[in-house]
Amino acid sequence: MISPPDLSFEQRTAVQSDARAIVVVASAGSGKTEVVARRIGLPVDLEVITRLEDRAELFARWLIGNGQTLPEDLEDALRQIDLSRAKQEPISDLQREWDAALSDAGAVDYGSMLTRTEELLKLPFSHHQISRLYHHVIVDESQNLTPAQYSLLIALIGPPPGNNRDHIQTMLVGDEKQSLVGFAGADSRLIHRFECDYHAARIELTNNFRSAQNVVAIGERVSKELNHSLSLVLQLPIRLKD
Repeated sequence: MISPPDLSFEQRTAVQSDARAIVVVASAGSGKTEVVARRIGLPVDLEVITRLEDRAELFARWLIGNGQTLPEDLEDALRQIDLSRAKQEPISDLQREWDAALSDAGAVDYGSMLTRTEELLKLPFSHHQISRLYHHVIVDESQNLTPAQYSLLIALIGPPPGNNRDHIQTMLVGDEKQSLVGFAGADSRLIHRFECDYHAARIELTNNFRSAQNVVAIGERVSKELNHSLSLVLQLPIRLKD
């Protein structure tokens, strides 16, 4: 692995400044991209925390160290934070504390990986580089996208048409009727949202190469019974964080 370059005094000043407004004047080749990347708040030796027990231990240390009372069930509180982030619900005080605990430890969990990546992709130079490297994006099982994942996708491919900038060619593959992880924040309506916002061509595959015809017929009957409920669901508003 190539280790990142050491920062100059000026670069460190720009990265570590607490000023509310900063202007960095930098010519080509002066390391401005390195400054921008380091400014995100993540250390070079980033720690990735995935196990629930490890996250709970870190959170407990942070809350106790700051003189706060622990939730009755810390692991369940973290699960609720995960669900809220996936759905992009308003940020709670407890979530702010968890984000602060991660930042203080120089760590990320799965949810903050999405947030940090989206922050990077929204920088103009990042999107320019991504669009030069990748010309196609394919999302499989897209009926299981969460609002947070959908926002990351939009940051990756670029905004819908009409913003004076072409987005990366994108294909979503999925079936609104097969979303199984709504309990984790998945929202199958996002397929329909993408179809409308990006004026996507809708192509339906109707031949079944896996199941016998009688099984397919039963599935179609069940699908028709559920179709009315699905139509009502698709009419409900989808709230995404700006």
